[in-house]
Amino acid sequence: MEANPLFGPAHTVGDSVRVDSHNGVTMSEAPVYPTHLRTPLGGAHVVISALTDKTGNTVVGTCDYTLSLVAPPGKQIGISVLQVRWLIQVPVHLCAIEGSPAASTPSAMLKLLDHVNDDIWYPGAQIAFSSAIETGIPVIADPSPNDGSPKGDLAVAFLSGEPIAAASACDAAWNSRFPGSKGFPVVTARKFINSGLTLGVTPGPDTGLMVASAKAGSGKRGDDLCGFPLRVRADDVVNAQRKPFSVVVDSSFVPSSSDPTRNLAHELGHNLFLGHGNGLDDNHDGKAAGQRGPLRYDEYCDPGWMIPPNFEELAEDKNVVFTSCAVNGSLMFPSASCPNVQPLQLETARGVALVMPGAKDGTPPVVNSQ
Repeated sequence: MEANPLFGPAHTVGDSVRVDSHNGVTMSEAPVYPTHLRTPLGGAHVVISALTDKTGNTVVGTCDYTLSLVAPPGKQIGISVLQVRWLIQVPVHLCAIEGSPAASTPSAMLKLLDHVNDDIWYPGAQIAFSSAIETGIPVIADPSPNDGSPKGDLAVAFLSGEPIAAASACDAAWNSRFPGSKGFPVVTARKFINSGLTLGVTPGPDTGLMVASAKAGSGKRGDDLCGFPLRVRADDVVNAQRKPFSVVVDSSFVPSSSDPTRNLAHELGHNLFLGHGNGLDDNHDGKAAGQRGPLRYDEYCDPGWMIPPNFEELAEDKNVVFTSCAVNGSLMFPSASCPNVQPLQLETARGVALVMPGAKDGTPPVVNSQ
């Protein structure tokens, strides 16, 4: 298959078939090339060529067509026929650091992304993360090969140092392999060192987008992020001070009590400007999901979210008795212990997803019947 925007760089598809001299072959079942929620929406010119070991680069057969991928049918939310959510796709650039297990089995990253989409983000918010690569995920060099740790291990200084270097190397690898492709880096490392229980590193929004709280500089545009409708812009996502990315620990090194699908889905949620918390407005100082006005919940959107002196606990969640994942659980718990995306989180995530680099809205255009 030649390079195209849906399936990425040129790569081999299908199996080899032996054909004797002066003979042909008829396949009883045509090979199927599956698409996924991670396959980008849109159209592309797709060319698949047949070659032989006896004729080198001479093309002996070609399948040449235009393929168009549309979103699955929208999902109705609640009982209102006016609330239909269509797929929003956010592109990512997958990379593995040398030394991590994913570097030797990169297909595992695609399978993990499928689980993130199929099990959490699409059913929870009709959001999916796309990747225009079906094979050949880039393997990038360890940013600090001489630090005495095994290859693939990163020292984590929050939002600086080796994770940022790994994200930049991933961007460079994609630009070299598939120029012009949109997406933010998602990198797997072997382990994080000197980081306690940290399993992922992702930048949050600029503090000016947070509701006024213990964080310096917060509150300037708090209702742009923490209100409905959202007023977050593309330059809030990518600007001189921040770029979206996630670096996560390879699933082979995640403690057995953790779920690698939820860990990656959790970090991707941070890229959609969701902070830690249960996704609920426990002290009822804001509006419900879908109502116009301020949203006041969790880490970024509640003015009293952190408890001094350590500013590590969430004030809204502290005195709330956890019932179950289905009732008051959230993917954005610091432990990523639940798969749920709560309604308030859905509003924020979908609003931010629409302005992510290269995002595609699967909502069909309105057709004027006149």
